Amino acid sequence: MANEDTPKIFHMVMVTGRDRQERLLYALSEKGCHVVNIIYGKDTGRLGFIVDNIWHDDNKVMVVCLVSATEADAIFSMLLDDFNFDRKDTGIAFTIPVEKVSY
Repeated sequence: MANEDTPKIFHMVMVTGRDRQERLLYALSEKGCHVVNIIYGKDTGRLGFIVDNIWHDDNKVMVVCLVSATEADAIFSMLLDDFNFDRKDTGIAFTIPVEKVSY
């Protein structure tokens, strides 16, 4: 069981255009993201929701990182305010809670 003093950690996933990658990575580092990974993909057919509905061209990048609950809130606000993720075809972002990290 997690200690009550331990901050809640989330695995954050963002998909957006590759032309926004450099600016997004800089902004994420300013917000305190940890273990940032960049994934490039190519649509190879009907492979499920991510490929069929988001990854419909080669100009997308998926950025994943670990963030605290406080950092996640700030990042979601930044994605809306600075990257217009609330507009169609600009990006999608979501978090998945992580109970604990083992290493």
